Amino acid sequence: VKYLNDIWKNIDDIIELEEELVKIYIDMLPKISPEYCKYCSNRAIGDEYLLNLYNEDPKSKKFITECENNNKVALDKLTLQDLLIEPMHRITRYSILFKRLSGYINYPPHTINTFLSKIDEETKKINISVGEMESKQKIIRMEKNLDWNNKFNIVCDQRKLLNTQEFQLIDKYGHSSKVIAYSFNDIIIIIKMRKNIPVLCLPPITYESCNFIDCFETAESANSRTEKKNWLQEIGLIKISFCLSLYMSKNQPTILLKSGAGAIAISDSSFEMSSVTSSTKKGFFSSLFDKSSGRRFSNSSNRKLSTTSIDNGNKKNMIIGRRFSVNSKRNNSVQSTNEEMITIELSKENSNISLNDKENLKEQS
Repeated sequence: VKYLNDIWKNIDDIIELEEELVKIYIDMLPKISPEYCKYCSNRAIGDEYLLNLYNEDPKSKKFITECENNNKVALDKLTLQDLLIEPMHRITRYSILFKRLSGYINYPPHTINTFLSKIDEETKKINISVGEMESKQKIIRMEKNLDWNNKFNIVCDQRKLLNTQEFQLIDKYGHSSKVIAYSFNDIIIIIKMRKNIPVLCLPPITYESCNFIDCFETAESANSRTEKKNWLQEIGLIKISFCLSLYMSKNQPTILLKSGAGAIAISDSSFEMSSVTSSTKKGFFSSLFDKSSGRRFSNSSNRKLSTTSIDNGNKKNMIIGRRFSVNSKRNNSVQSTNEEMITIELSKENSNISLNDKENLKEQS
């Protein structure tokens, strides 16, 4: 015990010194943090520059190698690249060191715990700045590799890369190809690889021109046939909703005779089961999911226009709707069915029309 007292006779002075050091760390951390952020975020650029220097300048490589070999003891066998990455390791070691010390302190408001919380915040800031710089470097490499024909500049301070993921892109003919989607904060860029060369397969897509459909993934299996049937029905509804939106986006508004009340209304891109009545729409939907149907939807010469006018008492609004022909194969012969052109005029007195009147109009046309 006597010898231990001799060794630790100045223990109070040591504790006081250590507490002063912690205060110094707390005061210095806000000052050195911005420099750490800049250094760590540019570390990847420094490694790339050093590698290019080794490959392009043999004299510089020889000089650096000689310095490393002549000072192995002083450098503790560390290379130049090891020394450059040392500050990044130091800031993370601080966090690990003080976490170990806090385990032996039962006094929560202690200055070590205060310093530990601050250094965790600074470490998060450094990680964020490093991630932003890596994202910026990816954008710069994309700008160099892709041919934009001097029409589009992807590199700007406001644009940030949020996510990168591989997908299977299915075209209107049912052909699938592997693509990479780059999601930025303002646009989406879809790229495919051709002979290890990135190629822009679609023009940059803005979020304003996208329709987002929320979906979920599950690894579970249906517990019964009824549940399986319900799942398939939900999938079918999503397919029809998507196809209807796509169909309406390729066509101008049309007058639809809805079942039930028999009221005439202008169709839009919203999904309603009762509005899916036309055989042309059903053929259009099935062509998207049936690979055996041949060529998908295209602008053909088989279009016919039907004109519908609505008299609202003040003026007439002319609405142009498009109709398409459907070709169906039966017994090795092709039978063509075309929708006829009909004109409907409504006034305020007869703003509704029944389904029987609909049949009469078709016969008159």
